[in-house]
Amino acid sequence: MAQGPKEAPGSGRFAPGLALVRLQIHAQSDPRRYARRAGLVCAGVTLLVVVPAVLLVLPRDGLAPDQAWLALGAFVGLVLVGLGVFALCRALFRWAVGGTEVPADTEPRRMRTAGRYVRRGELSGDPALDALGRRLSVQAERMVSPLYWAPVVVVTVLHGLSLVLQLAGGQVSPLRVIMLVLVVAVLVVLPLVLRTRLRRARAFRDAHDARYGVPAPDPPREPWASGPRNAPQR
Repeated sequence: MAQGPKEAPGSGRFAPGLALVRLQIHAQSDPRRYARRAGLVCAGVTLLVVVPAVLLVLPRDGLAPDQAWLALGAFVGLVLVGLGVFALCRALFRWAVGGTEVPADTEPRRMRTAGRYVRRGELSGDPALDALGRRLSVQAERMVSPLYWAPVVVVTVLHGLSLVLQLAGGQVSPLRVIMLVLVVAVLVVLPLVLRTRLRRARAFRDAHDARYGVPAPDPPREPWASGPRNAPQR
């Protein structure tokens, strides 16, 4: 077990890494609101991958008037894909964070330190920091599950197929070859990384529960409630 938390001392210098941690705190303290933004980002990224593949299927010399239904069908299909991905990513984010929200006033350096101990699978020795890490460990277990990463794998595979079609169609370029190699690397390395993170997150949770006991679950929120859990409700 680690001897104690080693947090970076505070300073007046701007730390880009802490800006991302603040965004993480904002998202994980109010998952209902942030899930919508996550869904929009996922839908946008998916459409950026799917649209080029659809354009490859359509005739390059344009569509005849009696084939306008192809363009309409492609447009409707893209809309349905975007809406489906939005709803799926929104639900997955709320599922991953729900019940383990972090306080909105969490200090970014402590958040980063707690996450570091979770990734190591070790307790810090600080009860308050370990309690924060316990919440992050549950989120980590959910976020490395196949259910959470299935959309990413699907989008990656679609992107890979789009690149293969482009290369097979004669659109060969160093950039496309490099991107295809990266897609294959992601599909090979990602399961190994997720397996390691899952094992360490479970080790942290088990060590926490053995030392401090299983924490009481957060009370359920009203369906209409919004904002951070520890913020006053109007």
